[in-house]
Amino acid sequence: MSNPDETPSTGELPGLTSISALTQAPSISTVVSSPQPPPLNTAPVTSAMPTGTSTPPDYAKLHLTLGTNSLAKSAMSTIPKLNGNEDYINWSDQLIAVLNYCGIEKIITGEWAQPAVTQGDKDSETNAREWKHLDAWISLHLNLSDTVRSQVRHLTTSHAKWAELKKRFKPASATSITLHLTSIVNIRYDESTKFEDFVATKCEHNRLLGELGGNSLPDSYIAILIRSSLRTFETDCRTYPRRHDHHRPTRQCHPLSPTRINHPNHANLSL
Repeated sequence: MSNPDETPSTGELPGLTSISALTQAPSISTVVSSPQPPPLNTAPVTSAMPTGTSTPPDYAKLHLTLGTNSLAKSAMSTIPKLNGNEDYINWSDQLIAVLNYCGIEKIITGEWAQPAVTQGDKDSETNAREWKHLDAWISLHLNLSDTVRSQVRHLTTSHAKWAELKKRFKPASATSITLHLTSIVNIRYDESTKFEDFVATKCEHNRLLGELGGNSLPDSYIAILIRSSLRTFETDCRTYPRRHDHHRPTRQCHPLSPTRINHPNHANLSL
């Protein structure tokens, strides 16, 4: 068992300047009177995130269906014109609703990326060509003002235009920015939360902070906040060991083993 009174001699937090794909939580010694048994379920956790390997749709069929849908054109006419920030919410909501009705909203959101063409495979060539037709059809019906259109004229896909317009015009309230910044700084680690989920929450708030127009914090600062929270948690465990009384809830501190974090927003974060 490690000595709980030991502290780094240099006073520095190691590993905060290196960037790697592994995030490792510092080991915390258990302070309960009896050792905790290992977890019964040691099977690896399977990610619930989409793998991107699903079969792409038949874009030729989608294009044909759209062409025979007499209500599609009238539905597109309900999309308001985007002039700037004040119109963005209504414009984006109606655009996605209409494209969802047409069955092609995943093209503009980027979920259906441009399909690759296999040399000599006519089916793949046809599918890629039909995707381009649908993508062009979406771009033609975005209903942008001349000023707004000039800002995305250089972009070649509807998804690229959608992302740029969202970045430029989606309004962000000061309250939302403050909320994410406060969450980054104040969320503390608790043994009821998986360590990887704790890190993921910090990094997701940081991502949203940048997306809303705030200044995202550097990875090194996020790492400092995470390590500081873990040290606070370790101190609490030493100060308030497991007790059964009416004044303080039962608290158990389990060792945190090295954890590989597979999350796009903090894959390069090193503790």
